[in-house]
Amino acid sequence: MRKVTLDAYAHQDLPLEKLVMELKPERSSSHSPLFQVMFVLQNAPAFCLNLPGLLVSPIRSIMKPPNSILILSVTDTGEELIAASSTTGSF
Repeated sequence: MRKVTLDAYAHQDLPLEKLVMELKPERSSSHSPLFQVMFVLQNAPAFCLNLPGLLVSPIRSIMKPPNSILILSVTDTGEELIAASSTTGSF
């Protein structure tokens, strides 16, 4: 797993379109052609932005994951790990 991960990082600048063209994954509108599980680790420290005269608030991402994706999110609070899972589509 370590070798596969390090190899993937070595090629992270490869455009997605080229990867899909080379892999030629089986196409189906019911799921993503490359993955069906997403793991998200939130380990960057949270911070409050204090700008005098401005009201700053976080916004939700407008990106929508592909259909049939299982998402596992883990947040490191510094004291504990908080895990949550969700699905999109008909997974």
